[in-house]
Amino acid sequence: MYVRIDKGKHFVMKKISILIVAAFLLSGSSLYAKWKDKQGNIIEDTESIKSHGDFGAQLLLIGDEKTFFKNWNTPSHTVNLDTISALNRGDSVITPIIFAGCTKNSEGKCHITVDYQMIQPDNKDYAVIPNMTIISPKMPVHSNDILELGLEYPKFVFEPQDPTGQYTLHAKITDHIKGATITLTQHLTLYDNNITIKQEKPASEDQRPSQLPPPNEKQKALSQWLTYFYQHPNTPDTLQNIQAMFTEGFFNKTNSVAPLIMFLADVLRQNEKKLPKWKNDLLSIPEETQKYMLISLYEANTPNSKVILEELKRTNQKSLVEHIQQNPPIDLKTVPITSPAILDMLWATFMASGDELYVKRIVETLSLSTDLEDRNQRINNLLLIGSAKWSLASNAIQHPLVLTVCKRYQNSKDPNIKKHILEVLKNVDNHNNKEVKI
Repeated sequence: MYVRIDKGKHFVMKKISILIVAAFLLSGSSLYAKWKDKQGNIIEDTESIKSHGDFGAQLLLIGDEKTFFKNWNTPSHTVNLDTISALNRGDSVITPIIFAGCTKNSEGKCHITVDYQMIQPDNKDYAVIPNMTIISPKMPVHSNDILELGLEYPKFVFEPQDPTGQYTLHAKITDHIKGATITLTQHLTLYDNNITIKQEKPASEDQRPSQLPPPNEKQKALSQWLTYFYQHPNTPDTLQNIQAMFTEGFFNKTNSVAPLIMFLADVLRQNEKKLPKWKNDLLSIPEETQKYMLISLYEANTPNSKVILEELKRTNQKSLVEHIQQNPPIDLKTVPITSPAILDMLWATFMASGDELYVKRIVETLSLSTDLEDRNQRINNLLLIGSAKWSLASNAIQHPLVLTVCKRYQNSKDPNIKKHILEVLKNVDNHNNKEVKI
């Protein structure tokens, strides 16, 4: 789930998600607390790799999640970590912490957290994410010679409106048992999409463009329209903005497609009577993205959207429409919330409709248990709770209606919801008081 949470810039494209992984339940990689390279040589402290006594940590920038986790979960004496230092708009990067040698309490448990701060090229805060868990006292601890992967970390997805240039990521890591803190830093250069990046060999300074193109103002305005559609629905430019979602590349990023479809489906439902008149304009979008329009019409599930799809079955779109119709439309008011992708779709539909029900469903996700015996279900619940909490906090800052809904749960009879929602509200208060920027 990607939530843009820096104050003053509000986009429906969600920028940061909290990923919670099962690394602490896996065997880990057999690397030693003293940092070594592949040849076994001791690595001196750098900006991104530091140690404090027996405790050592490294901040990673990973572009290829799939390969990273495949390598991490493969038992070996070393692990190949392919990091990046540059990427294009629309690309994403995860920023996990790997560590070893944490200090144990009297029960043999560790407690380490991390505060992230991403600074954009103009030296303003891009995002500040406090108090994320690397390892908690509830988690099992491996021996000090095992390298482990932190429990929570952000995933940043850079959208068309983000400024190009060098971003700086700071990770302040605190070992609460030992009372020690280290700060790690990584630098990441964001290019416009017309720059070819070879991740295995970052470009040198003289290879980088001397002038970077300004953000696309149309994309900024369109993102604002998407985020706050429910406050001013169905303005005269609604049809033009729907078309612009496709021409401005909003559907070019795979993990943005599902929430955008659900947003668009709700907008089409609200404009049911206009669909016959809009039909030709809706289908005049770029051919490579027309399938997303057809899916949106199907998910809208209105009489006129059904008529349009049936008419298309008499054209060369027949096979595509029939394929789309194989599964029933998604009912976000009742569908089980089993993944962060569902949370994304709920937020998108809220931004289209302003219906509190979608926010309530996200809040109620906080009731999930994290003490289950089933390892996979426990990890999935942790993932959902982490994503729900951070998205609630960030959207409560942007949307007064979300904040109002959250406040209704601060005295919830469900202890899990009460605990988590109070943390959400605390983060919102800290942000508003400028103590912590989310």
